[in-house]
Amino acid sequence: METDYIIKVAEIGAILSRLASEPVNEKQEVPKEELERLSLEVEIAKSDNAFEKGIMDIGEMAEYTCPSCHGALVKIQEGRRIRYRCHTGHAFTASALLAGITESVEETLWQAMRGLEETSMLLQHIGEHIMDAGDHDAANVFIKKANETADRARIVHDSIFKNERLSADLKYDKNKEKGKDKKKD
Repeated sequence: METDYIIKVAEIGAILSRLASEPVNEKQEVPKEELERLSLEVEIAKSDNAFEKGIMDIGEMAEYTCPSCHGALVKIQEGRRIRYRCHTGHAFTASALLAGITESVEETLWQAMRGLEETSMLLQHIGEHIMDAGDHDAANVFIKKANETADRARIVHDSIFKNERLSADLKYDKNKEKGKDKKKD
């Protein structure tokens, strides 16, 4: 997409006012394929029949899966802009897809940690029950496995807090950080 204006915030009102009062001189021709694709996407948004309506034919297959339903994604290129739609109809900008995937990773890590902790607790419980029954060798096997599983849960736990939720907003965050660094100096 080409940019018409790069202006200061204070100038936006005046430019918008001037543009709103000017007549449009040229009618933009929208290619037939673009109109058909747009019509298809509007229909998909209204009825959620993306796959049946041919969503897979409007772009190329993406390497990623939908963070909402884990379905196949189609990459739709519009000029320099890229966006994604899954075969069930979910739609994402590149930034929203990145945010959705990193959020999904975090949720999966929490589930893995919970599962490992529950497994550890159950192994510990079984080991104690067997210990109470007098079979110390068998009990020790369960208790050892409980401790090993708890160690793995701690590794997952630590990785959760190192995980970052990312989006294209990173470039803006980095600019803010640079500004903070300059102010500190």
